[in-house]
Amino acid sequence: MNRIYRRVWNASIGQWVVASELASSAGAGRLAPQGQPALSHPVRRAALGAALVMGLLTAGGAFAQSVAVGGNAECFTQSGADSCVVEGSALASGEAATAVGAGAEASGDGSVAAGALALASGLEASALGYFATADGDGAVAIGAESVATGTTALANGFQAQAGNNFATAVGGYAAASGFNSTALGNSATASGSSSLAVGADAVASGAYSTASGQGALATGYNAVALGGSFAGLLPTEASGDFSTAVGGAAWAAGDNSTAVGNFSSATGEDSLALGADAIAEGVGSVALGQGSLAARDNTVSVGDVGSERQITNVAAGTEGTDAVNLDQLQQATANNRYLAATASEASAAGAYAEGENSTAMGEATNAIGNGATAYGSGAMAMADLATAGGYNSLAQAQWSTAYGAGSQATGQSATAIGGQMTVVNGETWEEETWSTEASGQESTAVGTAARASSYGSTALGAVSEASGESATALGQASTARGDYGVAVGSEARAAEVFSTAVGSQSKATGPRATAVGQNTLAQGDGSVALGGLAAVGADQGIAMGWNSVVFPDSVGGVALGANSEVASGVSNSVALGAGSYADRDNAVSVGTPARIHNGVLQQEVEAVDRQIIHVAAGTEGTDAVNLDQLNAVAEVADNTSKYFQASGSEASDAGAYVEGDDALAAGEASNAIGTGASALGAGANAVADGATAVGYNAVASGQNSAAFGQNAQAT
Repeated sequence: MNRIYRRVWNASIGQWVVASELASSAGAGRLAPQGQPALSHPVRRAALGAALVMGLLTAGGAFAQSVAVGGNAECFTQSGADSCVVEGSALASGEAATAVGAGAEASGDGSVAAGALALASGLEASALGYFATADGDGAVAIGAESVATGTTALANGFQAQAGNNFATAVGGYAAASGFNSTALGNSATASGSSSLAVGADAVASGAYSTASGQGALATGYNAVALGGSFAGLLPTEASGDFSTAVGGAAWAAGDNSTAVGNFSSATGEDSLALGADAIAEGVGSVALGQGSLAARDNTVSVGDVGSERQITNVAAGTEGTDAVNLDQLQQATANNRYLAATASEASAAGAYAEGENSTAMGEATNAIGNGATAYGSGAMAMADLATAGGYNSLAQAQWSTAYGAGSQATGQSATAIGGQMTVVNGETWEEETWSTEASGQESTAVGTAARASSYGSTALGAVSEASGESATALGQASTARGDYGVAVGSEARAAEVFSTAVGSQSKATGPRATAVGQNTLAQGDGSVALGGLAAVGADQGIAMGWNSVVFPDSVGGVALGANSEVASGVSNSVALGAGSYADRDNAVSVGTPARIHNGVLQQEVEAVDRQIIHVAAGTEGTDAVNLDQLNAVAEVADNTSKYFQASGSEASDAGAYVEGDDALAAGEASNAIGTGASALGAGANAVADGATAVGYNAVASGQNSAAFGQNAQAT
């Protein structure tokens, strides 16, 4: 049954005490019944304490006030109700708080402190055990000297410590100091954010790390260590970021390394050691099997010196970097009878190789450099990792490759594929022997006599040339001489920086010019020629359409349509439509008179006039007007003119003239000169302010004068 406690006066001890609602009072309130012995003070105190503890365990309504049990105990309420005092030193000062034990203190609202010197100061915190401390909101400390100081932290065990928000420490001396960390086991430590340490003496100090096993260490970011220590001395350890160590005394020290197996070790970055005592020291290395050692970068080892292993059941390799099996090796050995080389009678020079892993095959071949390879009579690979294949081929720079008779790759990482040919130099008109040559760093030349001479340049096609930096020439006799220029097509030419020529015999000779189509020409800076025979000579000019043309002195001209033309000397004009002709500055032409077209291909063009249709009504002064707007104006003019008619003589085409504010002149050769002057009639003249002349040849020359009638005069 739920019990509610109340405050009563104890006459025997002379103070207020807490008692059950079922208990009866004595002394000043009501005396004990006659004939019944009174209880001694110690017995009474024990009874009161027992009743109070029972009330704490069973009474739901009792939590409306604070409760303190113990020597010099004190209760405080925050709702205005009276406090209660029982002999003892326990203190419950938080609302609905509970303190049980000598020196226990529950100061947080809804907190519980149970045990001598227990302290629960956080909101709804719980401290259970001698000297236990729950300092965070919702924190729980269970066990002598346990400490939970973070929000909803949990410390369970002797001297367990949960020192951060959402931390959990379970086990004697366990410590979880990282945010959201968990330490489970005697002396386990989780100090990294969101880390997990499981097992006696396990340590997870890296953020998001996991250590599981006695003495396991996970110190790297996102590291995982699974396994116990060897003899309690040599721990399983994952110290590299994103490393994994699994097995007794396994060690993963490199970033992204993995060590699986007792005493395995992966110290190289991105390394893998799989098997007991396996060691992977090189970057990206793999050691497979017990005792295997991978000491070099990017290698796979299946054993060690003196303990080599076979790799069995290997499928036949199909790609250049695949492993081969014994069957393939034996077949290659059997095929050696098909390999032969000869030398000229005049030469006794043999093959020469100098440098690790170098290979030379053929008469007078030379492979000088680590990994250098030379195949073919007279072939020369003269740098580390250079490759020369073909008669008299030359690969002179590091990582360079030359394939083909007489081919030359002299730039670093350059590639030349092709042979030699005799050509006529277009400048000297003399015959020359050209070799395929890639002399620029990282350049590529593919095709007979192709040449790539600048950094990053590419020439593909017989006699193609890419001499500009990062230029590309693709096609027979194509040329890209401007930096970053592109020439695609037979005899295409990109001569200036950022120029582009696409199409057979297309030419982009201006900076940033673009020519697309057979025999197109873009000569001006930023010009565009699109369509067969299209030609642009002006800066920022555009010619689109077969045989369209914009002349060199027609800056900003645009010709759109087959046989369209922007005339010479015209700027910012547009010829719009097939055969259109723009011959004035800042004009847009949609047709043409009969003319001779002056494009690359000259031909007659018939006169063409075009309508401009679907024109919206103009709203600004410079807008085009449509027929609807014109008809509206004509209608107004017609309605006005039927009330006014005038004619002139055949001998004169002089019109009316006004000068001055509010002046009016009507009639052939009439003049109204002056403010408010009016001249009505052929030859009428009102030439003073306010003057009026009405009639044929009437004259009013005086101020405010009036002349009415034929030849009338007013001065």
